[in-house]
Amino acid sequence: MNSQLTPLGSELSHYTDQLRELQNSQGQVVEQIDKAKALLHMIKSKITDLGKQLDCIQYSNAINLDIDNWLLNGLQESPDFINSRTHFNIPENQAWTFFFGPYLLANEASNKEKGYRSEFFIVMRDDPSVCTDLHDNYPHPRNICQCVRLLVGSAGIAKGNALVFFPENILCKEKMARQHFALFFFNKFEGIYRTYTLPKVRAVFGEKDALFDSPTWLAGELNTKQFYEARCVWGYLHDLYHHEGPRPFDEHVYIKMKWHLGLMEEIKVDCQTMLTLYKDESLPYRKEAIELILFERLIRYPQELDAEANFDSGTGIFLLEWLMSKSAISFDVHTAQSHIDWQKVLLAIEELVETILSLEALDDENYIEQGRAFISRYLRLETGPKRYAFQEHHHALFPRTALYLQLNFNEIEMY
Repeated sequence: MNSQLTPLGSELSHYTDQLRELQNSQGQVVEQIDKAKALLHMIKSKITDLGKQLDCIQYSNAINLDIDNWLLNGLQESPDFINSRTHFNIPENQAWTFFFGPYLLANEASNKEKGYRSEFFIVMRDDPSVCTDLHDNYPHPRNICQCVRLLVGSAGIAKGNALVFFPENILCKEKMARQHFALFFFNKFEGIYRTYTLPKVRAVFGEKDALFDSPTWLAGELNTKQFYEARCVWGYLHDLYHHEGPRPFDEHVYIKMKWHLGLMEEIKVDCQTMLTLYKDESLPYRKEAIELILFERLIRYPQELDAEANFDSGTGIFLLEWLMSKSAISFDVHTAQSHIDWQKVLLAIEELVETILSLEALDDENYIEQGRAFISRYLRLETGPKRYAFQEHHHALFPRTALYLQLNFNEIEMY
């Protein structure tokens, strides 16, 4: 199937890349409208072919209806892809699906202003068998997550660090009442970790695994398939903990969308995941997954060029400050060489989880107020375009640079 889908997917990616270059941050086309119209008609034709090939005709018709409505209303208007969002083809395991439409990427791979632009991808769902016992032993109250392997995609998807595809990020005029799917491009993860995270971990903490007393970092020894499976283990437990506690995310999204509360939520569920992996020796890739989680937060996210405005970067800096306050991590500001004490890390993240859960048990007003006060003890919160400000030691550890390597996942071997 790959050989059949790749040529068609590459054509659609090419047309989509041309279209996204004509769009502003609201998905509108205000210049070269005739070129955009021609591209959309070619995209419609190829989407029809793809729908037939994958037996997703109803879904391809929904995409084409949204394109027709956009053309009818004028490309100078923001597109509304409500039909595509409503009728998205959620794949069964080992089945294929695709997407075309205006989408807001968590991480913009180009130099464009962050916003809604056309994206396209073809993926295959692959929930690995290694997670079967995990699903049985840790039942999820509402599992809507799909682990997928990206085959081909437009520039925003196939380059950069974006790993997630959520319905709420599809441009629609109607607000979404409830999230009904979530795709994770987990075969992109190894390229990200080996390029940005692992080299920095080695530079800061040394070549030897300081967590599990191994000659080399355990996560770095995983092969490509194992990387995917370990990331799936992390992803499942992470999402499970989003749906537990005093304020399950799906029921309290109205309040957890506040920046500082969302930051606590993300840190909490990753810490809960690490604690579960540490305590349950039956879990697959438990030590490797702990390293992936801890160092993505601590090391990779703060490297983003827009770190002081980036939500995920904020989680990393907050966790760093928390661990430093508990003497679990220390480093020399002049050499950026660090020390990490795994047993103190465990105690610190357990205390952090308990603290955040206690805040969640408060009423809305106190949850907001005391949550912000808690976060502000570890982050210098800002009110402008920056959400928080780096301190001197953050700059020493994560220096800003204009030379930020752009990954192209069309050129990286992926499982």
